[in-house]
Amino acid sequence: MSQRLPCPYCGNTQFEEENGILVCTSCGRQQEGGLQVADDDADFGTQGKVTRRKVEKTKVKVSKVYHGARGYRLYLLAWQNILWRQCHALMSGEEHMPEELWTVVKDLWSLKLTRLEHRLNPKESSAADVETDETTVDASSDTEGETASSSAKTVSLQPKLWDTVALVYLSTLLLRYPMSLSKLYQLIRTEKVPFVRAIRHVPSNITSKLPSEHQLALDTITVPTQQELQKAVHRLLQDYNQDFGVAIPALNWKMLLFEWIQELGLPIEIYSAVTKLAELVGYDFTYEIFSRVRSNDGAAHRKRRSPVATSETQLVSLIVIATKLLYPFAIPYSGQLEHTLSLAGLYLDWQRWLDIHSSYYDDKRSSLGPARAIQTSANDIHDFDAESLDQYMDWYQATFTTPAPVLKEKKTDLEHNILNTFPLQEISQATNQGAEQSPTDENRITANLASQIQREAIRPCPPPTHNHPPPLSAIANTNKDDTNATPPSTSQYLIFPKPHNLYATNTFFNHDASKNYIVSFHERAAELACLDTKRLLRAVRYTEKRLEAWHDRRRRAENETLLSDGEGGDIGGEDAGEVRG
Repeated sequence: MSQRLPCPYCGNTQFEEENGILVCTSCGRQQEGGLQVADDDADFGTQGKVTRRKVEKTKVKVSKVYHGARGYRLYLLAWQNILWRQCHALMSGEEHMPEELWTVVKDLWSLKLTRLEHRLNPKESSAADVETDETTVDASSDTEGETASSSAKTVSLQPKLWDTVALVYLSTLLLRYPMSLSKLYQLIRTEKVPFVRAIRHVPSNITSKLPSEHQLALDTITVPTQQELQKAVHRLLQDYNQDFGVAIPALNWKMLLFEWIQELGLPIEIYSAVTKLAELVGYDFTYEIFSRVRSNDGAAHRKRRSPVATSETQLVSLIVIATKLLYPFAIPYSGQLEHTLSLAGLYLDWQRWLDIHSSYYDDKRSSLGPARAIQTSANDIHDFDAESLDQYMDWYQATFTTPAPVLKEKKTDLEHNILNTFPLQEISQATNQGAEQSPTDENRITANLASQIQREAIRPCPPPTHNHPPPLSAIANTNKDDTNATPPSTSQYLIFPKPHNLYATNTFFNHDASKNYIVSFHERAAELACLDTKRLLRAVRYTEKRLEAWHDRRRRAENETLLSDGEGGDIGGEDAGEVRG
């Protein structure tokens, strides 16, 4: 026991220690002050062996993402890989394009890289080349201090995914290969040329290190519109012409003209008519390239493009005009023929032409290929039958699911568990391609379409419903000495209206609802030139004005020739005045 302060309850001064706690011997209450601890001077508590339990640590593989110059270099490598695969598909596929295509594309791409050299080797590359986790924010992103002009310049230098298609098309122009932009667009929609979700064709060791913004740029799930593709091609041609001095050659339009005439199912006379019209209006079938003009504020601007700025637009506008000249859609005169006429005494039954085209394209649209599957919405699936639904699911599996070899490399338990629960069957290449025809089959079907239209839609002109008086030349040639000679009868002369007299500039807008072949013809022609109908009509009207201007110049020259001949010849005074009148 020990002497302490008296207990505050009973006043007792004697306490005893129980387990280190002072307890009053009289009332049994604990004394305030807590435990009594004594110092271990000999330090006996630190002696002995310490045993620790080992905890197994699982190594988690965290992928690294490159930012800055290294991230941009990887993006260009992925972009170049997609470009190579597109060229390889055109060279080794069913198109059988020449092997020089990749050589030209590679040279053009090397020129483009010279403009991106400052981004590949920046001054502060050591600070930009940082490896971070996937959740790390890109430190080289735009800051508040950057101006709008510098960010816009950076965006313009960034190669887009559809620039790969524009670069391939430029290479075909340089090679003088007859490849239309609409044909290249169709190969993209049918996935014969990689474009939709193109990132799935890039090796995984590149895509795993790309930042999210670069992955989204290469992981498009939609196909650009025809107008977007036209703008991308024209912008690329403009840049290569002004920045590197690349001369853009003319389109190999003669072979392309013959191909388009067959696809439209038009008579071969259109070929010679388009050739002559091209000479009259002065079309050389080259792209319009305008130099940049500096305004007062220092900004660079380009002139506004004309409706026929592209070479294919010039060609298709001439085809439409030649068709309307030789085979008009309707006769505006009443009481005459019910069909359109041609110079050769033939007319084109446009209603029969529409029926043949509709049967051909309806059969083509009924098959569910990649081109139709891309545009399928959630409401369209309810109208699918069992076969179409299986084809759509096979296309979705081939497009959006991760291949099995890539999954084994990732070693993700969640994806493995899902696949084990719902195993996916292997799909064949034929099922993935759907019911799309090969180029050989398409050429054969197009030839059959053209031959069927030649047999069934082009017919000889029937006789007119009214007799016309004989021409004056026939009456003048009658023998005047022969009194018994009778003038020619009206039944011997059947006067047909000339096709150019039946030409109408506003046929598309002023037509009956029953004559829907007019709209179908313009839509099909616009599709061949990768245009919409509105832009095709603008191009046609622009070309018509150039023809009208040529006609006015020719008439003016003829009048001047007549006046000069009248003044310099034997005709004088009164006779010259009559010639002038």
